[in-house]
Amino acid sequence: MATLSKFNLKTIKRQTGKDPKLNKRSKLIKAIEEQIEKTKELRSMVADRPIHIQIDGGVTPETAPLVSAAGADVLVAGSAVFKGGSVANPGPYGHNIRAIRAAAKG
Repeated sequence: MATLSKFNLKTIKRQTGKDPKLNKRSKLIKAIEEQIEKTKELRSMVADRPIHIQIDGGVTPETAPLVSAAGADVLVAGSAVFKGGSVANPGPYGHNIRAIRAAAKG
């Protein structure tokens, strides 16, 4: 991985490469776990500089603490937010967001 000192970065985005066929939680968590070491390496390269590491893909209440502990501080969740809700029943959206946030904070 190239040194970060020559870049003026504010955010580094890690796409987890979620395969749409990975519909089972155990497979999804395994895919996230494979990215943990890379995220830790990025965090160590960033050190104390004000650079965010974003994880996009596969973020759920189960995976949020894993990527957060590895050093990611921006988590993008899609289907995990909208699970169980609808236009007529938006209540689950807020619950899902709070669950992801709480899990990420540990």
